[in-house]
Amino acid sequence: MNPKDIKTYTAGGEVKPYQIVKITDRGKVEAASATSQTLIGVTIELGAKKDERVDIAHGGLPKVKLSAAVTVGAALTTDTDGYAKAASSGDMVVGFALSAGADGDVIPFVFSLHKW
Repeated sequence: MNPKDIKTYTAGGEVKPYQIVKITDRGKVEAASATSQTLIGVTIELGAKKDERVDIAHGGLPKVKLSAAVTVGAALTTDTDGYAKAASSGDMVVGFALSAGADGDVIPFVFSLHKW
């Protein structure tokens, strides 16, 4: 990944590696928990505890942990624990799967934030 695609934030709660995150009104990041939230990126290979610094990928070809099986090219959104699943109509999307995967797999994806 390009270093310009990564920004450091303070964790508003525990965040784990390869989780999708949202930003709080205080400028901290937390694991996303709803498909309607504004998703801003994913943690990279290191997570963080509350109030620790954490690097968030905002672009490029990061990786994300899956909570359900997805196919190549699937639009990805968050589950209630910040892990990726296939998006449905109306969901916020963090990007598109570059490989198929099953629950618990960590896969690369093309970063692209928008509403599906």
